Amino acid sequence: MAETMKIVAITGDHEASVIEAAKPEPGKGQIRMRVEGCALCTFEQRMFTGVVPVPLPFIGGHEVAGYIDAIGEGLKPENYPIGKRIAARTFYSCGHCYGCRHDEGNLCVNGSEQDKSWMAYPGIGGLEQYMLIKPDMLFFMNDDLPLEKACFAEPLACVLNSIEKGRIEIGDDVVVIGGGIMGQLHVMCSKLQGARVIMSEPDEARRQLAAELGADVCINPLECDAVEKVKELTGGNGAAVVFNTTAVSAVAQQAIGMVAASRQAHRGLPELAAQLRGRHHRRRLAVRPQLPPLLRRPLQGHHRPRQARLRRLRYR
Repeated sequence: MAETMKIVAITGDHEASVIEAAKPEPGKGQIRMRVEGCALCTFEQRMFTGVVPVPLPFIGGHEVAGYIDAIGEGLKPENYPIGKRIAARTFYSCGHCYGCRHDEGNLCVNGSEQDKSWMAYPGIGGLEQYMLIKPDMLFFMNDDLPLEKACFAEPLACVLNSIEKGRIEIGDDVVVIGGGIMGQLHVMCSKLQGARVIMSEPDEARRQLAAELGADVCINPLECDAVEKVKELTGGNGAAVVFNTTAVSAVAQQAIGMVAASRQAHRGLPELAAQLRGRHHRRRLAVRPQLPPLLRRPLQGHHRPRQARLRRLRYR
């Protein structure tokens, strides 16, 4: 009798179930990963609430960490030791489309080429006890890094991508709009670049957390004109870089007003680019989607979000 595993699948509007499925066997050149940690993103929330329609049942989960459980034919055990702690990139990059050829593998248009025949249901795969990945999707993690923090590899990769696109220079004024996890990571990484960071967030608890993580100024956009406040704080110039970590169209327009006549990196949904067309040509605006590029380097030890609020959920 074949071994089974448990998966968490979205089964309806605001419904999720624990389902048993066959445990996948690694084929040639594949690695079986035992998933020990999977963070839940806004993407999963939108599918769970029905905002993003998906075929049901659907398996979410793309911020994953765990261990190498087994390897397939053609892989050397010394290169992929069983039990080694890893994080995985779950999004597929074909390597030959326009985005991949321009070092934007996160914008690959050929995701349907990925072989997911081992999955019992459609989806990404992180909310399964075991998943199959290729060697180029694997990143080794330090054994002393807690798995619930190792799950931050994917969202941190997103942030590092937009930090690189923003080209922050020492002493720059940087505005971060939105104090969710992506906004807080932007605060931390912008401070490491030597910037003065202004956080715009209506929630008091999130503003307080941003201040603890290094934000120099925190403003409540519901109590003031955020654009004018940023102008005031920057001597009338505006910020050198503005990171919008929300998906709110009105906030995207606000971000344009905050930026100086230099540069801006804007994170959010791709469709916002159409709404901003024609308004950013003189401000070197970079409209970027949220997905990360391929991780090019290991995480460094100084990324320690000690104040992160973590909850561990286990299969039942």
